[in-house]
Amino acid sequence: MTRASIADGKPDGRSPATPPACECVAGWCVFLLLALYATGLTQRLTATWSGMHDWNGAFYSQLARNLLRYPFDVHHGMGVLAVGADAPPADERGLYAHHPPGMVWLTAAAFRIAGESEATARAVPIAASLASLWMLVALTARRWGWDRALCAGLVFAMMPMSVYFGRMVNHEAVCLCLMLAAVLAWQSAAPERPTRTRAFALTGWGAAIAAMIWIDWIGVLFAGLFCARVTLHHRRQGLTGGRLVYAWGVSIGAAAGMVCYLVYGGLDGNWEKLWSIFVSRRENDITPSDSVAWEHVLGNLSWPILALAVFGAAGHIAGRASRQTQLYNGPSHHSGRAVGGLGVIALTGLIWVVLFWRLFKIHNYWMFYLGPWVALSAAAALAGIRSFVFARAPMPARALFYTTVVIAGAAALNGTQRYFAKTFLPERTITAWRDVNQLTRPDERIVLQWDPIQFDRYGAFAFRTIVPPQLAYYLDRAFDVRTDASHAVALGAPANAMYVVPQQAVLANPESFKAVGSLPATPAGDLLLIRLGGRSVAPTASVDEP
Repeated sequence: MTRASIADGKPDGRSPATPPACECVAGWCVFLLLALYATGLTQRLTATWSGMHDWNGAFYSQLARNLLRYPFDVHHGMGVLAVGADAPPADERGLYAHHPPGMVWLTAAAFRIAGESEATARAVPIAASLASLWMLVALTARRWGWDRALCAGLVFAMMPMSVYFGRMVNHEAVCLCLMLAAVLAWQSAAPERPTRTRAFALTGWGAAIAAMIWIDWIGVLFAGLFCARVTLHHRRQGLTGGRLVYAWGVSIGAAAGMVCYLVYGGLDGNWEKLWSIFVSRRENDITPSDSVAWEHVLGNLSWPILALAVFGAAGHIAGRASRQTQLYNGPSHHSGRAVGGLGVIALTGLIWVVLFWRLFKIHNYWMFYLGPWVALSAAAALAGIRSFVFARAPMPARALFYTTVVIAGAAALNGTQRYFAKTFLPERTITAWRDVNQLTRPDERIVLQWDPIQFDRYGAFAFRTIVPPQLAYYLDRAFDVRTDASHAVALGAPANAMYVVPQQAVLANPESFKAVGSLPATPAGDLLLIRLGGRSVAPTASVDEP
């Protein structure tokens, strides 16, 4: 696709409103936007899974690692939650059937190509986020021109939500990328395009829809809304019945295949378990107050961007009502297909938040899919400010426009750094778990003084998990649990097993640990590593000395 086709939405030819010199400038601006966004996304690229919501990164990295090292008859191609180099028995592992397995597959593929690390895992959503920014700019340019497109891209690249959660190893960044890819591909398959172009674009659309459905449940919602909109407007857009059959067939087929795979591959063919998982996502047993949701909105967007988005959305509605679309809607360089597809993304994100309101109050990234709508609305406000004031006072208009951009950028940068500053676990704890891993063999079984195993129950379904997932990822050793030190000695002494004890537990109740008091112990962070057989192991260089 040439820059001209992006600007005017036509397969060939150049828009008179977009001369070659302007296209060249726009292309460089897009490159700078991508560089700006990449700078934010790659912050703390190699950091451990210690930050806010890095729970997800550790969790999916662990599932991906197990997918690569355990035999197929253990994981069935799904994420399996377990520790240790050897495949554990059935009662020491759990298949993750809450979500489709696509994200596990992508992370595992990245590990296979580039090696297992935090940076490799983060590279998957980062690549998807950069592609999302490019496609958002391209789609906006088709409908409203380059000025609006670049403003929308700038807002999207600055938002704390886009920067921080655009690098989070979870479904959001990848699914948003596939949504935008589906919209772009569908537009490229317009009836006026050449036959070969349409065929290629429709194949791409089907691949994006199927991949999205196999990555997260929101793909099913988006596909349904997209197909419903296409069905309602197919006559106006000149679409054939065969096109509708194809769209619905791909969506229903991918969804049916994914659901059957989850039920028969991970839930023993029990459909009631799948329903129990879904219902549990909407229960209101332990829920933060609604004020937390407002805090999440402000944290994700920042005050200036939120104000611009509200102003832009209000102006858009008012402009449509009065048919004065030039100010807020801008000149159209393409049919309504672009705005229609982006509208489906916005509606999908809105329904997702409303449907799982309780989860949004727990997970502030739940509104991630509203990012393009916020960026477009804020860009409309910036365009409105510039156009309205410029017609009356050009110099003040420029000053107001750039001042607004600077204020919004500063607030967004501050919000982003606040997100990066939040931590879930201290580095000292992660270092201690790594030390346990380095002081033991991959096939060795250790003994923990506390029990990290948790069973999440959803009606008929109980999922065995290890909390927090960072423990499973960094420690990665099969373990037994003995809270009583004397029982630990009886279990682990013959094999010279390592007994892992929190130092705080020993300080709080030293009498309980007399049975291991004479055994060699190695301090590691806030843990004590005790060889139950009495044969000491020299600490590695990474072990923290007292």
